[in-house]
Amino acid sequence: MLKTKISDDERYALQQYNRTTKLELICLKCFSVLIANQGLSSTAISEIVGKSIRTVNRWLKDWDERHLASIFSGHQDNSNASKLTK
Repeated sequence: MLKTKISDDERYALQQYNRTTKLELICLKCFSVLIANQGLSSTAISEIVGKSIRTVNRWLKDWDERHLASIFSGHQDNSNASKLTK
């Protein structure tokens, strides 16, 4: 089990992103990190958020390496993707 470390400022930011974001992926990552900090196992977290254990472990490992930057992947809702034009 990965034990995440969250400062008070990071906890507040995660709670705010979790409440206000319209993107489901960011919401799931925030929620996963918050409940992992309370000592919940990645197996239990994966059941709650509906993602695989491998995905949750990757999110938590990424959090340990990059903290708040790990929440934003840059892939979802990407308006800079190439588009077909006439």
